Amino acid sequence: MKRLVLLGGGHSQLAVLAQLARAPASGHEVVLVSPARHAVYSGMVPGWIAGEYRFEDCRIDLQPLAQAAGVRRIEARAVALDPDERRLHLDDGSTLDYDLLSIDVGSTAATEGIAGSEHAIALRPIEALPGKLDAFDAGIRKGRIRQIAVAGAGAAGVEVLFTLLHRAATKFGTVLDSVLVADTGGLLPGHGERAQRLAGRELDLRGVVMRFDLALREVGPEGLVLSNLRRPAGLPVRIAADAVILATGAAPHAWLSASALVRDDRGFVAVDARLRSVSHPEVFASGDCATLLANPRPKSGVYAVRQGPVLAANLMAALNGGELSDFSCPDRALAILNLGDGRAIASWRRFAVLGSWVWLWKDRLDRGFIERYRRAG
Repeated sequence: MKRLVLLGGGHSQLAVLAQLARAPASGHEVVLVSPARHAVYSGMVPGWIAGEYRFEDCRIDLQPLAQAAGVRRIEARAVALDPDERRLHLDDGSTLDYDLLSIDVGSTAATEGIAGSEHAIALRPIEALPGKLDAFDAGIRKGRIRQIAVAGAGAAGVEVLFTLLHRAATKFGTVLDSVLVADTGGLLPGHGERAQRLAGRELDLRGVVMRFDLALREVGPEGLVLSNLRRPAGLPVRIAADAVILATGAAPHAWLSASALVRDDRGFVAVDARLRSVSHPEVFASGDCATLLANPRPKSGVYAVRQGPVLAANLMAALNGGELSDFSCPDRALAILNLGDGRAIASWRRFAVLGSWVWLWKDRLDRGFIERYRRAG
Protein backbone atom coordinates (compact mmCIF):
# COMPACT_ATOMS: atom_id res chain seq x y z
CA MET A 1 0.00 0.00 0.00
CA LYS A 2 1.33 3.42 -0.99
CA ARG A 3 0.71 6.65 0.87
CA LEU A 4 -0.23 9.74 -1.12
CA VAL A 5 -0.02 13.00 0.83
CA LEU A 6 -1.97 15.98 -0.50
CA LEU A 7 -0.27 19.03 0.97
CA GLY A 8 -2.55 22.05 0.84
CA GLY A 9 -6.19 22.50 -0.10
CA GLY A 10 -5.60 24.71 -3.13
CA HIS A 11 -7.65 24.94 -6.30
CA SER A 12 -5.87 22.02 -8.03
CA GLN A 13 -6.08 19.78 -5.00
CA LEU A 14 -9.87 20.23 -4.88
CA ALA A 15 -10.09 18.43 -8.22
CA VAL A 16 -8.03 15.55 -6.77
CA LEU A 17 -10.43 15.21 -3.82
CA ALA A 18 -13.44 15.33 -6.12
CA GLN A 19 -11.92 12.61 -8.33
CA LEU A 20 -11.26 10.44 -5.28
CA ALA A 21 -14.85 10.97 -4.13
CA ARG A 22 -15.97 9.54 -7.48
CA ALA A 23 -13.37 6.75 -7.60
CA PRO A 24 -11.47 6.10 -4.33
CA ALA A 25 -7.82 5.04 -4.47
CA SER A 26 -8.49 1.45 -3.45
CA GLY A 27 -5.56 -0.22 -1.73
CA HIS A 28 -3.78 3.06 -1.03
CA GLU A 29 -3.76 5.56 1.83
CA VAL A 30 -4.44 9.22 1.03
CA VAL A 31 -3.81 11.99 3.58
CA LEU A 32 -4.76 15.66 3.23
CA VAL A 33 -2.63 18.13 5.19
CA SER A 34 -4.04 21.65 5.40
CA PRO A 35 -3.76 24.36 8.08
CA ALA A 36 -7.48 25.15 7.95
CA ARG A 37 -10.72 23.26 7.50
CA HIS A 38 -11.86 25.54 4.68
CA ALA A 39 -10.35 26.35 1.31
CA VAL A 40 -10.98 29.92 0.13
CA TYR A 41 -11.70 30.47 -3.56
CA SER A 42 -9.61 33.50 -4.55
CA GLY A 43 -11.83 34.38 -7.51
CA MET A 44 -14.63 35.53 -5.19
CA VAL A 45 -12.52 37.51 -2.71
CA PRO A 46 -12.90 40.85 -4.55
CA GLY A 47 -16.69 40.33 -4.54
CA TRP A 48 -16.55 39.67 -0.80
CA ILE A 49 -14.59 42.91 -0.27
CA ALA A 50 -17.21 44.79 -2.29
CA GLY A 51 -20.00 43.32 -0.15
CA GLU A 52 -21.42 41.06 -2.86
CA TYR A 53 -20.71 37.88 -0.86
CA ARG A 54 -20.25 36.77 2.70
CA PHE A 55 -16.82 35.29 3.41
CA GLU A 56 -18.56 31.94 4.01
CA ASP A 57 -19.83 32.06 0.40
CA CYS A 58 -16.22 32.01 -0.84
CA ARG A 59 -15.16 28.91 1.12
CA ILE A 60 -15.29 25.16 0.56
CA ASP A 61 -15.43 22.88 3.58
CA LEU A 62 -12.65 20.31 3.15
CA GLN A 63 -13.94 17.93 5.83
CA PRO A 64 -16.99 16.50 3.98
CA LEU A 65 -15.02 16.49 0.73
CA ALA A 66 -12.19 14.51 2.33
CA GLN A 67 -14.68 12.19 4.00
CA ALA A 68 -16.44 11.48 0.71
CA ALA A 69 -13.05 10.80 -0.89
CA GLY A 70 -11.94 8.40 1.85
CA VAL A 71 -9.08 10.75 2.73
CA ARG A 72 -7.69 11.27 6.22
CA ARG A 73 -7.40 14.98 7.02
CA ILE A 74 -4.69 16.46 9.24
CA GLU A 75 -5.11 20.09 10.28
CA ALA A 76 -1.51 21.30 10.34
CA ARG A 77 0.95 23.48 8.47
CA ALA A 78 4.14 22.29 6.79
CA VAL A 79 7.36 23.80 8.16
CA ALA A 80 9.97 21.73 6.32
CA LEU A 81 10.26 19.18 3.54
CA ASP A 82 12.98 16.55 3.12
CA PRO A 83 12.32 15.12 -0.36
CA ASP A 84 15.35 12.82 -0.27
CA GLU A 85 13.88 11.05 2.78
CA ARG A 86 10.31 11.55 1.52
CA ARG A 87 9.39 13.18 4.80
CA LEU A 88 7.23 16.17 5.66
CA HIS A 89 7.67 18.12 8.91
CA LEU A 90 4.56 19.73 10.43
CA ASP A 91 4.11 22.64 12.83
CA ASP A 92 2.78 20.39 15.60
CA GLY A 93 6.19 18.71 15.78
CA SER A 94 5.14 15.56 13.96
CA THR A 95 6.49 14.14 10.70
CA LEU A 96 4.68 12.43 7.87
CA ASP A 97 6.36 10.06 5.41
CA TYR A 98 5.01 9.61 1.91
CA ASP A 99 5.42 7.58 -1.25
CA LEU A 100 3.84 10.31 -3.38
CA LEU A 101 3.47 13.97 -2.47
CA SER A 102 1.26 16.56 -4.17
CA ILE A 103 1.95 20.17 -3.18
CA ASP A 104 -0.65 22.88 -3.71
CA VAL A 105 0.03 25.43 -0.96
CA GLY A 106 -0.28 28.66 -2.93
CA SER A 107 2.14 31.49 -2.27
CA THR A 108 2.86 34.35 0.09
CA ALA A 109 3.05 38.10 -0.50
CA ALA A 110 6.19 39.31 -2.26
CA THR A 111 7.63 41.65 0.37
CA GLU A 112 11.38 41.13 -0.03
CA GLY A 113 13.19 44.44 -0.06
CA ILE A 114 10.19 46.34 1.37
CA ALA A 115 10.96 47.69 4.84
CA GLY A 116 7.99 47.92 7.19
CA SER A 117 5.84 45.64 5.03
CA GLU A 118 4.26 44.24 8.19
CA HIS A 119 2.42 47.55 8.59
CA ALA A 120 0.65 47.12 5.24
CA ILE A 121 -2.34 44.97 4.29
CA ALA A 122 -1.02 42.04 2.26
CA LEU A 123 -3.48 40.11 0.08
CA ARG A 124 -1.84 36.81 1.00
CA PRO A 125 -2.56 34.66 2.88
CA ILE A 126 -6.25 34.99 2.04
CA GLU A 127 -7.29 33.35 5.33
CA ALA A 128 -5.98 36.40 7.23
CA LEU A 129 -7.98 38.93 5.20
CA PRO A 130 -11.20 38.96 7.30
CA GLY A 131 -9.34 40.32 10.33
CA LYS A 132 -7.48 42.85 8.20
CA LEU A 133 -10.69 44.01 6.55
CA ASP A 134 -12.34 44.43 9.96
CA ALA A 135 -9.44 46.67 11.01
CA PHE A 136 -9.75 48.60 7.74
CA ASP A 137 -13.47 49.16 8.37
CA ALA A 138 -12.75 50.33 11.92
CA GLY A 139 -10.19 52.81 10.60
CA ILE A 140 -12.72 54.33 8.20
CA ARG A 141 -15.45 54.40 10.83
CA LYS A 142 -13.22 56.26 13.30
CA GLY A 143 -11.92 58.66 10.67
CA ARG A 144 -8.34 57.34 10.78
CA ILE A 145 -8.36 56.17 7.15
CA ARG A 146 -9.04 58.77 4.48
CA GLN A 147 -6.22 58.07 2.04
CA ILE A 148 -5.24 54.66 0.73
CA ALA A 149 -2.44 53.47 -1.52
CA VAL A 150 -2.34 50.21 -3.45
CA ALA A 151 1.07 48.91 -4.53
CA GLY A 152 0.73 46.77 -7.66
CA ALA A 153 -1.01 47.46 -10.97
CA GLY A 154 -1.80 43.88 -11.90
CA ALA A 155 -5.28 42.35 -11.83
CA ALA A 156 -5.16 41.80 -8.05
CA GLY A 157 -4.20 45.40 -7.29
CA VAL A 158 -6.76 46.86 -9.68
CA GLU A 159 -9.59 44.67 -8.37
CA VAL A 160 -8.84 45.30 -4.70
CA LEU A 161 -8.71 49.06 -5.29
CA PHE A 162 -12.04 49.10 -7.11
CA THR A 163 -13.72 46.98 -4.46
CA LEU A 164 -12.27 48.82 -1.45
CA LEU A 165 -13.43 52.17 -2.87
CA HIS A 166 -16.89 50.73 -3.43
CA ARG A 167 -16.96 49.26 0.07
CA ALA A 168 -16.02 52.58 1.70
CA ALA A 169 -18.62 54.48 -0.33
CA THR A 170 -21.55 52.10 0.18
CA LYS A 171 -20.90 50.94 3.73
CA PHE A 172 -19.68 54.19 5.28
CA GLY A 173 -20.54 56.92 2.77
CA THR A 174 -16.84 57.75 2.56
CA VAL A 175 -15.02 58.77 -0.60
CA LEU A 176 -11.41 57.73 -0.10
CA ASP A 177 -8.49 59.55 -1.70
CA SER A 178 -6.49 56.85 -3.45
CA VAL A 179 -3.30 56.25 -5.37
CA LEU A 180 -2.12 53.25 -7.34
CA VAL A 181 1.65 52.78 -7.60
CA ALA A 182 3.61 50.14 -9.47
CA ASP A 183 7.10 49.31 -10.68
CA THR A 184 5.66 48.58 -14.13
CA GLY A 185 5.37 51.07 -16.95
CA GLY A 186 1.57 50.99 -16.96
CA LEU A 187 -1.67 49.43 -15.86
CA LEU A 188 -2.47 45.69 -16.13
CA PRO A 189 0.76 44.43 -17.69
CA GLY A 190 0.15 41.35 -19.81
CA HIS A 191 -3.38 42.43 -20.75
CA GLY A 192 -4.46 43.95 -24.05
CA GLU A 193 -4.57 47.67 -24.67
CA ARG A 194 -8.36 47.79 -24.62
CA ALA A 195 -8.57 46.21 -21.15
CA GLN A 196 -5.91 48.66 -19.94
CA ARG A 197 -7.88 51.61 -21.35
CA LEU A 198 -11.18 50.45 -19.86
CA ALA A 199 -9.66 49.94 -16.41
CA GLY A 200 -7.76 53.23 -16.60
CA ARG A 201 -10.90 55.13 -17.52
CA GLU A 202 -12.82 53.64 -14.60
CA LEU A 203 -9.99 54.48 -12.20
CA ASP A 204 -9.93 58.06 -13.53
CA LEU A 205 -13.69 58.35 -12.93
CA ARG A 206 -13.06 57.42 -9.29
CA GLY A 207 -10.34 60.02 -8.92
CA VAL A 208 -7.52 57.50 -8.53
CA VAL A 209 -4.00 58.90 -9.00
CA MET A 210 -1.78 56.44 -10.90
CA ARG A 211 2.01 56.51 -10.61
CA PHE A 212 4.20 54.04 -12.52
CA ASP A 213 7.89 53.11 -12.71
CA LEU A 214 8.13 53.43 -8.94
CA ALA A 215 9.64 50.63 -6.84
CA LEU A 216 8.28 50.34 -3.30
CA ARG A 217 11.06 50.48 -0.70
CA GLU A 218 9.36 51.21 2.60
CA VAL A 219 5.97 51.34 4.29
CA GLY A 220 5.91 53.81 7.14
CA PRO A 221 3.30 55.37 9.46
CA GLU A 222 2.79 58.24 7.01
CA GLY A 223 2.68 56.26 3.77
CA LEU A 224 5.09 54.97 1.14
CA VAL A 225 8.70 55.55 0.24
CA LEU A 226 9.54 54.62 -3.35
CA SER A 227 12.42 54.95 -5.77
CA ASN A 228 11.99 56.24 -9.30
CA LEU A 229 13.12 53.52 -11.71
CA ARG A 230 13.66 56.11 -14.42
CA ARG A 231 16.00 58.10 -12.15
CA PRO A 232 17.45 55.51 -9.76
CA ALA A 233 20.00 57.94 -8.35
CA GLY A 234 17.39 60.58 -7.55
CA LEU A 235 15.70 61.42 -4.28
CA PRO A 236 13.11 58.95 -2.94
CA VAL A 237 9.45 59.55 -3.78
CA ARG A 238 7.13 59.86 -0.78
CA ILE A 239 3.38 59.33 -1.02
CA ALA A 240 1.07 59.91 1.94
CA ALA A 241 -1.41 57.19 2.87
CA ASP A 242 -3.32 56.11 5.97
CA ALA A 243 -3.51 52.50 4.76
CA VAL A 244 -1.30 50.64 2.30
CA ILE A 245 -2.41 47.53 0.43
CA LEU A 246 0.28 45.26 -1.01
CA ALA A 247 -0.61 43.59 -4.30
CA THR A 248 3.05 43.20 -5.22
CA GLY A 249 2.81 39.67 -6.54
CA ALA A 250 3.55 36.19 -5.30
CA ALA A 251 6.53 34.75 -3.43
CA PRO A 252 7.22 31.12 -2.45
CA HIS A 253 6.88 29.85 1.11
CA ALA A 254 10.26 29.99 2.86
CA TRP A 255 10.21 26.33 3.92
CA LEU A 256 9.57 25.24 0.34
CA SER A 257 12.38 27.40 -1.02
CA ALA A 258 14.69 25.87 1.59
CA SER A 259 13.96 22.30 0.46
CA ALA A 260 16.15 20.18 -1.82
CA LEU A 261 13.59 20.35 -4.64
CA VAL A 262 14.88 22.05 -7.77
CA ARG A 263 13.30 25.50 -8.02
CA ASP A 264 13.07 28.28 -10.57
CA ASP A 265 14.99 31.54 -10.18
CA ARG A 266 12.24 32.94 -7.90
CA GLY A 267 12.17 29.91 -5.58
CA PHE A 268 9.02 28.17 -6.83
CA VAL A 269 9.02 24.39 -7.36
CA ALA A 270 10.18 23.57 -10.89
CA VAL A 271 7.87 21.04 -12.57
CA ASP A 272 7.66 19.40 -15.97
CA ALA A 273 4.62 19.25 -18.25
CA ARG A 274 3.19 16.45 -16.11
CA LEU A 275 3.25 18.72 -13.02
CA ARG A 276 6.01 16.57 -11.54
CA SER A 277 9.15 17.87 -9.85
CA VAL A 278 12.09 17.88 -12.26
CA SER A 279 14.37 16.61 -9.48
CA HIS A 280 12.12 14.31 -7.42
CA PRO A 281 9.61 12.41 -9.61
CA GLU A 282 7.57 11.26 -6.60
CA VAL A 283 6.68 14.92 -5.90
CA PHE A 284 4.00 16.77 -7.85
CA ALA A 285 3.27 20.49 -7.50
CA SER A 286 0.62 22.78 -8.95
CA GLY A 287 -0.92 26.20 -8.60
CA ASP A 288 1.02 29.25 -7.46
CA CYS A 289 3.72 27.27 -5.65
CA ALA A 290 4.96 25.67 -8.89
CA THR A 291 6.42 26.83 -12.19
CA LEU A 292 6.18 24.93 -15.47
CA LEU A 293 9.80 25.20 -16.57
CA ALA A 294 9.13 24.72 -20.27
CA ASN A 295 6.18 27.10 -20.41
CA PRO A 296 5.76 29.32 -17.34
CA ARG A 297 2.31 30.74 -16.56
CA PRO A 298 1.30 33.75 -14.47
CA LYS A 299 0.58 33.12 -10.78
CA SER A 300 -3.19 33.07 -11.20
CA GLY A 301 -5.95 30.90 -9.78
CA VAL A 302 -7.33 30.22 -13.24
CA TYR A 303 -4.27 28.11 -14.11
CA ALA A 304 -4.48 26.22 -10.83
CA VAL A 305 -8.11 25.36 -11.61
CA ARG A 306 -7.15 24.12 -15.08
CA GLN A 307 -4.31 22.02 -13.71
CA GLY A 308 -6.64 20.19 -11.33
CA PRO A 309 -8.01 17.45 -13.63
CA VAL A 310 -4.55 16.67 -15.06
CA LEU A 311 -3.06 16.54 -11.56
CA ALA A 312 -5.81 14.18 -10.38
CA ALA A 313 -5.34 11.85 -13.35
CA ASN A 314 -1.54 11.82 -12.99
CA LEU A 315 -1.61 11.11 -9.26
CA MET A 316 -3.89 8.13 -9.81
CA ALA A 317 -1.68 6.93 -12.67
CA ALA A 318 1.44 7.29 -10.51
CA LEU A 319 -0.18 5.28 -7.72
CA ASN A 320 -1.23 2.50 -10.06
CA GLY A 321 1.64 2.41 -12.55
CA GLY A 322 -0.25 4.10 -15.37
CA GLU A 323 0.84 6.58 -18.01
CA LEU A 324 1.03 10.27 -17.11
CA SER A 325 -0.50 13.07 -19.19
CA ASP A 326 0.86 16.51 -20.06
CA PHE A 327 -0.80 19.70 -18.89
CA SER A 328 -1.50 22.02 -21.77
CA CYS A 329 -3.38 25.28 -21.93
CA PRO A 330 -3.13 28.62 -23.77
CA ASP A 331 -0.55 31.15 -22.59
CA ARG A 332 -3.37 33.65 -22.06
CA ALA A 333 -6.48 32.88 -20.03
CA LEU A 334 -9.72 34.79 -19.75
CA ALA A 335 -9.57 37.28 -16.88
CA ILE A 336 -12.64 38.95 -15.40
CA LEU A 337 -11.95 41.99 -13.23
CA ASN A 338 -14.58 42.95 -10.66
CA LEU A 339 -15.23 46.71 -10.51
CA GLY A 340 -17.16 46.38 -7.25
CA ASP A 341 -20.27 48.17 -8.51
CA GLY A 342 -22.06 45.27 -10.20
CA ARG A 343 -19.94 45.53 -13.35
CA ALA A 344 -16.80 43.78 -14.53
CA ILE A 345 -14.24 43.83 -17.33
CA ALA A 346 -13.63 40.63 -19.30
CA SER A 347 -10.12 40.57 -20.79
CA TRP A 348 -8.76 38.00 -23.24
CA ARG A 349 -5.78 38.69 -25.47
CA ARG A 350 -6.55 41.89 -27.43
CA PHE A 351 -10.25 41.80 -26.61
CA ALA A 352 -12.02 43.36 -23.64
CA VAL A 353 -15.57 44.30 -22.75
CA LEU A 354 -17.15 46.00 -19.73
CA GLY A 355 -20.68 45.62 -18.41
CA SER A 356 -23.03 44.39 -15.72
CA TRP A 357 -23.66 41.23 -17.74
CA VAL A 358 -19.93 40.43 -17.45
CA TRP A 359 -20.20 40.50 -13.66
CA LEU A 360 -23.31 38.28 -13.78
CA TRP A 361 -21.37 35.85 -15.97
CA LYS A 362 -18.46 35.87 -13.50
CA ASP A 363 -20.84 35.41 -10.57
CA ARG A 364 -22.38 32.38 -12.25
CA LEU A 365 -18.96 30.84 -12.98
CA ASP A 366 -17.70 31.45 -9.44
CA ARG A 367 -20.81 30.15 -7.69
CA GLY A 368 -20.71 27.12 -9.98
CA PHE A 369 -17.11 26.39 -8.97
CA ILE A 370 -17.99 26.51 -5.28
CA GLU A 371 -21.15 24.44 -5.70
CA ARG A 372 -19.33 21.77 -7.71
CA TYR A 373 -17.10 20.90 -4.76
CA ARG A 374 -19.81 21.30 -2.16
CA ARG A 375 -21.84 18.72 -4.08
CA ALA A 376 -18.80 16.45 -4.34
CA GLY A 377 -18.60 16.51 -0.54
